[in-house]
Amino acid sequence: MFGCPKSLSLPLVVCWVVAAAAPAAHAAGENEVRIALASPAKGKATPTFGGATLTVGRPATATRSAITLRTSAAPRLGATSQAVLGGSLTLRSGKRTLVLRSLRLTTTTRATSLSGTVGRRRVTMLQSRTGATPRGTRLTLRRGALKLTAAGSRTIRSALRRTVRTGTTLGVISGTLTRAATAPTTGATGGPAPLPTVTAPAPPAPAPAPPAPIPPVPVPNPGPDPDPAPNAYTAPCLSQPGPLPAAGAGPALPALVPTHAVTTASTLTWGVRESWRWYLKNLGGTTAAWNGAALGPDVMTASGPAFGLYTFPGATTTGAYVQGATPAEDRAIVHLRGRVDFCHGTHGFRVTLSNLTVVIDGASSQVIADADTNHDGTLAPNERVKIADLNLAGITPTRTATTTTWTGVPAAFSSDGSAVFSGTGSGGGGSYPPGAAMDPLTVVAHLDAP
Repeated sequence: MFGCPKSLSLPLVVCWVVAAAAPAAHAAGENEVRIALASPAKGKATPTFGGATLTVGRPATATRSAITLRTSAAPRLGATSQAVLGGSLTLRSGKRTLVLRSLRLTTTTRATSLSGTVGRRRVTMLQSRTGATPRGTRLTLRRGALKLTAAGSRTIRSALRRTVRTGTTLGVISGTLTRAATAPTTGATGGPAPLPTVTAPAPPAPAPAPPAPIPPVPVPNPGPDPDPAPNAYTAPCLSQPGPLPAAGAGPALPALVPTHAVTTASTLTWGVRESWRWYLKNLGGTTAAWNGAALGPDVMTASGPAFGLYTFPGATTTGAYVQGATPAEDRAIVHLRGRVDFCHGTHGFRVTLSNLTVVIDGASSQVIADADTNHDGTLAPNERVKIADLNLAGITPTRTATTTTWTGVPAAFSSDGSAVFSGTGSGGGGSYPPGAAMDPLTVVAHLDAP
């Protein structure tokens, strides 16, 4: 099924191209996903990926040039479609083995991802920037390069002690998912089938067992994050919010002459940085919200699933608001309460943020917080610092009689914010250099009567 017939003298590479171009022999069937390998094996060799041998477990099948995965339950089709795939994928390097089980395909209109469990955690290993939209009961995947995610790269490095770069292509994915449709019953003339003559009431048939539920849709990895290799030092993660040392005064606030006071009904909604939280959630870390801060549920957006956001309520300390000649000229200081802890014990760090203040002041807009950290056993007791710079260019707040709301304000790590999250000391750097993007935020300033 591969190579050239003996009667031909074409070079071997030409015969591989001819074989790969034959759609009848290589097209995926119904409820099958096919990955045409970017680096087919030669002769009797086993396919490889990133220098490790690649094999599959039944009912998945593999040839020297392709892997075929079949659904093991009825696929779920919709804005985000999902299918559970049978079998497993195994990478071997020397005596080390990485097995990806409980395979799951997730596709939106923009992307397709392949995830699986490694031990007890689920990892999105591969992703394609092509997706699909269901048409009735059928979904046909658009052909696209299936590439290693940052999480997949880290998982391979951790399990196999082998470096495979993020973006390395496994192959081209294609396939068709079909959800069975029930056709109406008709009689011989094409009309409704006649009802049968019932001579005695029959006992009701037992209801069929419901299909196994598909677990919640995983949030794809939105970007690179720190090296997850375990550290010699294990940081203690907190099960309850113990007291923190008193923080100092921190950066000076602008001297505003307020037209209104800002009340305790104010709020800040912010995810801090989604890829940081993905790293913690999917690689064994923890996050917690305390003292009034709350974490919202994961949500489905137009571009796919996304983590919920943190909400910080207004503090008892009164803030200040200055109404400008235009909304874009408004200025404000909004004090908030609540605390969030980010921790990964075996990776040696804990970062705690509390008592945030949002300053809206043109080019000097910023987020200030009490930051208490432990990086590899180096403790930085609670200190009030600027953790983010805000970019108000192009942001026009929405005013009502009692509120002013700034929505989707871009944020970036400040020098001190970089040090807080990277553990690199004053001046920052490391995994989150100054200027690296954070999640945009929304702040609502509730105003009292002037």
